[in-house]
Amino acid sequence: MLLNPVDYEFNLTIADKIIAAPSAWVENLAGITKSLLEKHSTLIPAGMRELLANVSVNEQQTAIAQTLVETGQKRTVLLGSLATAHPEFSTIRALAATIAKLSGADLGYLGEGGNTSGAWLAGALPHRAAAGEPVNTAGLNAHAMLSQSLKGYILLGLEPELDSINGAAALATLEKAEFVVSLSAYQTPTMESYADVILPIALFAETSGTYVNGEGIWQSFSGVVPPPGDARPGWKILRVLGNLFEVDGFDYIASDQVRDELRPLIGDKKAETQTAWQIPARLSVDPANKGLQRITEMPIYSVDALVRRAG
Repeated sequence: MLLNPVDYEFNLTIADKIIAAPSAWVENLAGITKSLLEKHSTLIPAGMRELLANVSVNEQQTAIAQTLVETGQKRTVLLGSLATAHPEFSTIRALAATIAKLSGADLGYLGEGGNTSGAWLAGALPHRAAAGEPVNTAGLNAHAMLSQSLKGYILLGLEPELDSINGAAALATLEKAEFVVSLSAYQTPTMESYADVILPIALFAETSGTYVNGEGIWQSFSGVVPPPGDARPGWKILRVLGNLFEVDGFDYIASDQVRDELRPLIGDKKAETQTAWQIPARLSVDPANKGLQRITEMPIYSVDALVRRAG
């Protein structure tokens, strides 16, 4: 079963599907959730019943809910990049988590790019340190950085016009900044329009490192060839900048040291997606929204700078 904005051609059997505009996703997920709630009321998170009080349930939503609880031994609710790019993603996630709980399914995510899991584990988040530990003072997320129009930015392997959900807004912010440093393996006319300094970095085959895939498997590798010219591994450039600013924690010599320090911190921790997601105060449902809507689809050969140039 699936909820999508486009009736894609799948190479697997689909039991049921709802093809709807992005503005209707919350409404449909709420209907499925309420249908499940009517049969499993004791498992409902606090506040969810009140949230769904005025939601109407149609036959298709009821059929999907019934299939979820009656079919298969192992069930999974997956959220993809279209969901994470949705302006109501926090509500979508809360509803999806409730659907998973009520149907006895696991909740999972399809990452937007390579090593998404590894970045989370290493603490590449404004509100989490390594191994998912909370931080005392949270930083800014990408949206906040761009919406607040900061004086300076450092971009690592990023082409904002292609890697941002709102590329036009990202470019406009960077062009107004006082100073932008771009660490990139490629140089483009667009990059030259906003970057004051472009530092060449190595591609993945020119450096060592470790990826953690969606299954949680750690995959370490060594560089096959040396970086060309003045290019250096991105993490080494950041290390030198940290040294120049006399910041603690920038004394690593090899990527293996970073991996070996992180691994014990992770230990035997397991990913937990059924956390107590904050229940929204209200549902953003606008059935009258019939206007032009953007579908933030990310083709598989557009997820990063390397694969965009693979042809």
